[in-house]
Amino acid sequence: MFDSLKLFAFLQNLSHLRHLTVCLTNNLINGYQWEKFIRLYLPKLKTFELHMSQELPDKQNIQNQADKLINSFRNSFWINEHQWFCRCFIYNKTIQLKTSSEIFYYFQSNFPDWWNSTYPHDNQQEFYSNITSIYDNKFIDPPFPFAIRLNNIHDLSIKLPVTDEFLSMIPNLNKLKFLSILFYTDIYQSQLQTLLDRAPHLCDLHIKLDVLSPLKMSLFEHTNPSIRQLTIIYHWFNEEECITLTHSPLGTQCEELSIEVKNRQNITILLENMINLRFLNIECKDDKYAERLLLIDDDNELRQVLASIKDEPVEWLKKHLPSMYLISRDPYFVNRIRIWI
Repeated sequence: MFDSLKLFAFLQNLSHLRHLTVCLTNNLINGYQWEKFIRLYLPKLKTFELHMSQELPDKQNIQNQADKLINSFRNSFWINEHQWFCRCFIYNKTIQLKTSSEIFYYFQSNFPDWWNSTYPHDNQQEFYSNITSIYDNKFIDPPFPFAIRLNNIHDLSIKLPVTDEFLSMIPNLNKLKFLSILFYTDIYQSQLQTLLDRAPHLCDLHIKLDVLSPLKMSLFEHTNPSIRQLTIIYHWFNEEECITLTHSPLGTQCEELSIEVKNRQNITILLENMINLRFLNIECKDDKYAERLLLIDDDNELRQVLASIKDEPVEWLKKHLPSMYLISRDPYFVNRIRIWI
């Protein structure tokens, strides 16, 4: 468990600090303690972003503890002097407290069991209107506790099919920039195209294919004129599929592509035919060099292998592609090769 005394001991030496962000896991420090410390040691603090959470051993007194916590941030110091507002949530056995923000990234898989706010004008619709990102598709599964509208979604990860409740909850996708589709199959072609038609400013599309279903031509028929980044995973593209992709609407306009191919010859097909491509992030099924690297757990051994053995796939690409291409292996995902055009 984190020791709050150590945090305060460190911060008390930063008397000129103006901006502070604190993230605490399994620890809750109430507003009275924060106020006392800030008054004494951080008198110049202007911006304070606070994120705290703690899982309790049982749910018996969780409501009482959450009420006490949020109420400790309601006095004049927080509300009038600084206007540092907070929201407090209960998820099962966990209490979370976060500073209120216009930009709200939602990483939970469901609605909170309870929440409260120190912002006097906060309400349910205000809270959900501020959500810009949903990264767990379970969040939109019915039933919904009340009629809500998510009007500012920029990033969305969902699993098809979507329901009528989902469509009513997100009345438009005008602000959507990133869309991730989980376990896409051919039967969802119409629904995906409907979503693409509703997202006029979509830039980045990720499609995770269903590994149990064969790739169908419908994937190459989708259209959306604003998409420039395309990621397709869970399928090894063969030569015919690569050619089809390059002539598809999304492939023709694509500027950044992440994909998995069966062999390195397929890479040249993509580069020769995708006229607008500027960056290619590729994984090859025949990449034996990457296979060896992925089997190494020890960092020292990995560095020795990288220093002693030539990266044959990268060397092959450098030999067979124009010299103006910049080719390297991703240092964080060694099974990936990056090509800048």
